[in-house]
Amino acid sequence: MGELTRKVAHNTFYQVIGKIASVGLGVFAFGLLARHLGADGFGEYTTITTFALFFSTLADMGFYLVGAREIAKPDVDEKKFFSNAFTLRLIFTLFFVLVAPVVALPFGYSHQVWIGILIAGASTFFVSAAQILVAVFQKYLRTDLIAIAEILGRIVFLVGCIVLIRLNLPLMYFIIALCFSSATIFAVQFFAARHFIKFTLRIDREIWIYLLKESWPIALSIAFNVVYLRFGTILLSVVRSPEEVGIFGVPYKVMEILFAFPAIFVGLMIPALSRNVADKKKFADIYARSFDALMFVIIPIVVGMQFTADWIVRVVGGEEFNGSILVLRVMCIALLFLFVDSLPTVTLTVLQRQKIALWNTVAVAVITVIAALILIPSRGALGAALVLSIAGVVMIATDLGAVYFVRKIRPQLTVTLKTIVASLVMGAVLWFVNPVNILAKTGLGIAVFVIMTLILRTIHTRDLRDILRFRKESKEVPHEDRI
Repeated sequence: MGELTRKVAHNTFYQVIGKIASVGLGVFAFGLLARHLGADGFGEYTTITTFALFFSTLADMGFYLVGAREIAKPDVDEKKFFSNAFTLRLIFTLFFVLVAPVVALPFGYSHQVWIGILIAGASTFFVSAAQILVAVFQKYLRTDLIAIAEILGRIVFLVGCIVLIRLNLPLMYFIIALCFSSATIFAVQFFAARHFIKFTLRIDREIWIYLLKESWPIALSIAFNVVYLRFGTILLSVVRSPEEVGIFGVPYKVMEILFAFPAIFVGLMIPALSRNVADKKKFADIYARSFDALMFVIIPIVVGMQFTADWIVRVVGGEEFNGSILVLRVMCIALLFLFVDSLPTVTLTVLQRQKIALWNTVAVAVITVIAALILIPSRGALGAALVLSIAGVVMIATDLGAVYFVRKIRPQLTVTLKTIVASLVMGAVLWFVNPVNILAKTGLGIAVFVIMTLILRTIHTRDLRDILRFRKESKEVPHEDRI
């Protein structure tokens, strides 16, 4: 195992541990919130936060990916370049924060929801500003600092929820608590990032022109990306009741939490991919191994969630959200494909083929809108989950095809097939044994998957020892036998 693999593995490990802690705090907070607000109130909360996330995502404008790619290059003045990228990001974020409540006016939302969207603008600003700082931590492989910031933010939100519930306060106060949580994350990341790069607010005309030129295809791609990820929720909030939005909101929140993990891993791979663009063999190897790792993680999760969906929904939302169980199981299909799609999407950006990614996203967005208009009015929350699944299948197919077209590289499916076999065996055992206790069910599933993984040699035991012991390996294991 090489030095890069070890560093990425260690950073991914720390970030995953941090993310697990953050997820635990977040699930607890949202569980309290869903029970306090009920299906209707949580539906309104979902509508408000969906609008906030919609515009915070638009505010990215591609500056994060371009910034991460450029500061990874050895001949770039990282302070000068990142200062300009950060300044541009703040300007566009402020613009979208001001636009969001105006756009919400024609949707006919209640006065409470509209005020919530207005207040959530502060959260939008801090979330968007914090996201571009991630590029700094990824370059210096210090993603543990991202985890610390997120955990502190989750603690602020959890404590806020507990206090507000004890005081029996309404929805708006929880939106304010969310803003304080986002501000905490930004503050921690801002001061930590300046330890590595002393960036400031800066305007350099040449760099701004370059950033806008390089990022506009990504910006459009992000805009269409937001359509296929958020359009279903917004349409659902218009044509169905807040309660139906709440039924959809619980499994969607679970999916959002899991989406953070591929972003962590793929983000760490951006510097490695950027440095090896000229070395086609090494670039292809990094791409293939990254695909293997993503499939190795997500396939058993998707299979396992088919057997634990009822427990997950009850933990996150309570008995009032039993209608979310089937929605979550269907949404797992979307989770599988969108989870893995993060890799070819970033790869196209590293190869500076953003325009191809843009056309792919346009196609998916069009298909999503058509499917949503057909399925959501008649099928409600379940229809919205089906729309996401359709979008996921189309997206991964087009993006993998685009990477092959541009660079003639494709994933090696040996690890994926072995992972599918191990996961299906795990699912079969859970189906027949069907432990009642969730801890027994989870433990049995993990044990069966690990045993099958070792039997099939999906991942080599020496790799595990290297990751855990921080030692160098003198002999490489063939790619097809391990991740």
